[in-house]
Amino acid sequence: MSAAGDLPELLRYNTWANTRVCETCAEASPELLTAPAPGTIGTVLATVAHLTRMEEAYCSLLQKDSVAPMEPREAFESRDMAALGRRLAELGTTFRAWVERATAEELARQLPITWLDFEVSAREALLQVLSHSAQHRSQVLSVLGAQGIEVPDLDYVLLLQQERG
Repeated sequence: MSAAGDLPELLRYNTWANTRVCETCAEASPELLTAPAPGTIGTVLATVAHLTRMEEAYCSLLQKDSVAPMEPREAFESRDMAALGRRLAELGTTFRAWVERATAEELARQLPITWLDFEVSAREALLQVLSHSAQHRSQVLSVLGAQGIEVPDLDYVLLLQQERG
């Protein structure tokens, strides 16, 4: 097994799950996506935008040891769900490519989390991406489901079933 262990597979799942959530959101009305949604970052759209911004920040950290200048939050929130979904898919590809070639030393490398004022290893940063995105996907699906929208089941085995169909 590579130094990355199961991280490539977990990142593959993360991309699949993000895609399914963005596809579900794209079917919802713009009013629902921008309405106040208690239990989220504020709205469904703001939550998916936040998820995307954070994946982008961690991806930048892995590649450059610093966070590249980011678009303001409002710019992310002005994107439509399809654009956020495309960006999350791009980030997923980048994360997987990085982790598949990462050595044990690269995964242990300390990264500055400037917004929290401490460092984490690259491996810990990837685990943060995975857990953070899962948290916000569940918030989004909870809100959409409560509004009567059919939401997808994101079990890992369903990804496998889809592929093995």
